[in-house]
Amino acid sequence: MHSNWERVSAKTMNIEDYREYCLSLGEDLKAQHDCIGNPYNESPKHWIGINPKTAPDDLLQELTRNSYEIVKEKYTKKRKN
Repeated sequence: MHSNWERVSAKTMNIEDYREYCLSLGEDLKAQHDCIGNPYNESPKHWIGINPKTAPDDLLQELTRNSYEIVKEKYTKKRKN
């Protein structure tokens, strides 16, 4: 797990620590995978860029599934309201 995660526990969660943890995930991915870098035309604070020619298929599938689930959840919540 990410080293900053120790500072963020479910019982004593500090929202600023959690925010920093979430924003650091993109940096972790960049450090772990050569195929991940800054996005072409979006803010690197909130987005990552992926080179699909060099990215492993399983990584592309995992990131695509994660993104899909985030959008699906937001869309489902909007439709319920």
